[in-house]
Amino acid sequence: MCVYYSTASGGKSETNGPKQIWRETDETKRNLQFLESPTIKSRAVYTMARQRKRTARTANRIRGFISSCCLAWILSPSPLAFAWIPGIQQSPLIRRSCSSSSSNNNSNNNNSSNSNSQSVHRLAATSPENDETVCTSKRVAGVTLKVALDAAGGAADLSEIKSERFTSPESLDMVHRLRRDSDAVLVGRGTVQQDDCSLTVRRVPCTKQPLRVVLDPRLSLLLEQLEEGTSYQLFHDGLPTVVYHSVRDVDYDSLNLLDSVTCIYLPTTVQDNDGLRRAGEYISAKAVVDDLAQRFQVRHLMVEGGPATAKLFLEESLLVDRVILVKAPLYFREPLNAGIASQVLEKARLKLLGTVESGVDRMECWSLSDQPWPSKELGEWP
Repeated sequence: MCVYYSTASGGKSETNGPKQIWRETDETKRNLQFLESPTIKSRAVYTMARQRKRTARTANRIRGFISSCCLAWILSPSPLAFAWIPGIQQSPLIRRSCSSSSSNNNSNNNNSSNSNSQSVHRLAATSPENDETVCTSKRVAGVTLKVALDAAGGAADLSEIKSERFTSPESLDMVHRLRRDSDAVLVGRGTVQQDDCSLTVRRVPCTKQPLRVVLDPRLSLLLEQLEEGTSYQLFHDGLPTVVYHSVRDVDYDSLNLLDSVTCIYLPTTVQDNDGLRRAGEYISAKAVVDDLAQRFQVRHLMVEGGPATAKLFLEESLLVDRVILVKAPLYFREPLNAGIASQVLEKARLKLLGTVESGVDRMECWSLSDQPWPSKELGEWP
C-alpha cells in the first residue's frame, strides 16, 4: 500500500507545491518480493514468448493472404484488371490477352501460333523486358536438374544465418525461364528451411505458375509451423503445393493447411546394387516422378535443390535427363560441399555437352548420351 501526504504552511509548502513522501508498508514489501520471484518471472517470459509467436503467426498469415490475392490479380487474364495503369496495355501480357479475346484478329492468332510452334530456345534470344512470348509451349520433357555452386564446389555458405543468392542476374533470369518451362519445381526440406523460397516465376512473363513440390519425409516443415509458429511462404501464398512424406496415419486436419497444399504419402525406399527396393530413410525419386506424371500430368520436372535432393535423383539410374550446373566465381567462407563432381554426373550416364557464359558465371550443360539438348545451341535454352 502506497501513502502520499503533504505538509503545508498556510495552505502552501515552502517549494510552492505539495511535498510527496513514499511510505512502504509490510504489504508493499511482500508484493515486491512476490513479483521478483523466479517462478513469476519465468511465467511472464513464457507468456510473452507465446504472445509474440501468435502475433508473428497471424501477421504471416495475413501477409500470405494479401500476397496470394495480389498475385492472382496480377496474373488475371482480363485486360480490364490493368486498364487503370498508364501504358500497361502495351505489355506483352495484356496485348496477348486482348488479341485472344478479339473476334477479328486472325492474323495475330496465326502469328502467335507460329511463334509457339518454334523451338523454346527463342526465349533466351530476347531480354525479359522485350520478350513477346508469355509462356513456352512446354515441349521439354523429362527431369532437369539445376545446381548452383561456388568456385570450390560448395552449395551454400554455412557461415551465413540465411542463405543469400550468389549467382549473377543472368543466371537468375535463366532459373526463372527454366521454371516457366517446367510443369513442376521440386526442392527438399532443407532448401525450404534455409531459403524460405517461393519457387514462383517472377522475372519473366508467365501465365501459369508451376506446381511446387517439396520432399519432406517426416513432415518437419508443417510440424514446425504447428508447434513452433515458424511460417514458410510456400504454405501460405495460396498457390498449389504438394508435400511428399512417409509418415503413416497423419491427421491432416490438425495441420491447419490451406486447400492449396496437398500432402501425399509415399513409403521410404532405397535401391541397392541388385536393383531391389527395400525400406530405407529416403523417398524414392522415381516414385515421386511417376506419381507426379500420373496424378498431376507433369511432363517436365525441374529439380532445384538442394545437394541431398540432387544426389537422390542422380543415384536413380537414367532418371535425370539433363543437368544445368552453374558455377559462380567466388568462394564461400564455410562451404557446404555439394558432392556433385563430374564423376558423379558421369556415373549417372550424363555427358558434358559444353559450357556457356551466364554473366560472370559459367554454366555447364550435361545431358544423357542418347538425348540432345532442347535447343540447337546450348546458350539458347533455357
